[in-house]
Amino acid sequence: MANLLTTPAVQAVLGIGVLCVLIAGGFWLVSIYRDRAINDWQEPGELLANFEEMHREGDISEKEFRTIKASMRQHHHPSPADSGRDGYRTASPGPD
Repeated sequence: MANLLTTPAVQAVLGIGVLCVLIAGGFWLVSIYRDRAINDWQEPGELLANFEEMHREGDISEKEFRTIKASMRQHHHPSPADSGRDGYRTASPGPD
């Protein structure tokens, strides 16, 4: 029996088995942390409300708040259903 574990073929099979278990464990850990990161995502309206609260409490300056707000406007194109909910206009004016 001891000689069986020292053969190169058995060592290779055991090594591959251990490697597969380690890879599966790594995928499992990554999936746990990925789910946590996805659940931490906030909607733009919620995020802006958090920044407004920080501004009211004095944690960020008026200039920082305006910069954040402008950046959010630039990167977020809300749908008409979002109009007015987060405090900024959703559609650009069209020709009359």
